[in-house]
Amino acid sequence: VVGLKPYARLALELAKVQGGRVSVRSVMITAALLGVEQPNLTNKFGNEAIAYAHELIRSGVFIAIAHSTDGYYGYGLNFEYLISDERILEQVGEPHFPTLDLRETTAPKVSSYRRPASVVLTILGFMQAVSGLGGLKLTKSGAPQVNSLRKLTKAQRWEEDGTEIDGFWFPQPTIALTAASVYAGMLTPNADETQLELAAPIEAFANRPYPVQISQMLVGLSVASEWNEWAASSFFDASSYIEARQVLLLVLKLLPSDKSAWFSLDDLEKFLFDRIGDRFSLTGFIPSQFRSADIDPEESAKRWRDRQRKEWQQRERQWFRYALSTWLYLLGIVELGWNSRSESSNQNEAIVSFRVTELG
Repeated sequence: VVGLKPYARLALELAKVQGGRVSVRSVMITAALLGVEQPNLTNKFGNEAIAYAHELIRSGVFIAIAHSTDGYYGYGLNFEYLISDERILEQVGEPHFPTLDLRETTAPKVSSYRRPASVVLTILGFMQAVSGLGGLKLTKSGAPQVNSLRKLTKAQRWEEDGTEIDGFWFPQPTIALTAASVYAGMLTPNADETQLELAAPIEAFANRPYPVQISQMLVGLSVASEWNEWAASSFFDASSYIEARQVLLLVLKLLPSDKSAWFSLDDLEKFLFDRIGDRFSLTGFIPSQFRSADIDPEESAKRWRDRQRKEWQQRERQWFRYALSTWLYLLGIVELGWNSRSESSNQNEAIVSFRVTELG
């Protein structure tokens, strides 16, 4: 363990806090975000995550999980997750992440944030609406019935496609909060699994401290694959959204602790591209560099990087904008700043900066 490479030690520490099992992609992205030394995969071919998994296995502290298949090959290895032994895990502590060196920016002309009391009233209002309907009926497959969701949307006085929160557009809030409440354990199926009901009385939730109340919904929204932050991204890979949310939450956690500090959206996007742009995409796919014999390797790499940069600015940059101005704003985690009103139909497009609130 003492002789492990930094990326392998980080993987072991992440596995320790996750019960001995760790996602290889999670290690890849987290290590890149933190600037940790990475394994040399320059001459590896095929799936980069599998090559990364092989490097972790060669470190001697991980093994792949065997799984059976119905195909000709019978038994294979699943390199998506790796596991370690509890006796090895005892030799490392929990991961300690350094503060990220994202530079501060000047305060915006105008800003907006939601106070904890307002956030909790939104959550309580949603729970009361579900209770008032007697729960949400489920289909045979276990999904909420469309008719029940429509009734809930009407009870909340939302539109099906979305609602505005302080001028910021929030798409499909009924689907978002229903899925999040299930993942957070706030809504659970009844005994015969015919409908979703509140897991505990509203009074029990109302008596909890603000951070506990809001963190439940925060966790739920961060893993809700049934919903995404902006309509333009509906064809992207759902699991990539969850990865992106985890990255964004980690970044917010590791910003300098001065709660008065503002950060530019442009600086955030550029910082993330420089750190993880060659490891992460909302499409779930990073195209490999094509190397032609008649093109200089450095020139080929530059062309590939420039193409990735252009696509990132059109896609990931916009997603970060909408992630900050939907669930993270709804829950009072960030205060958002702008210098002029947006010329588009919503204020999401006008955001230029953000800061983490005291609640965040």
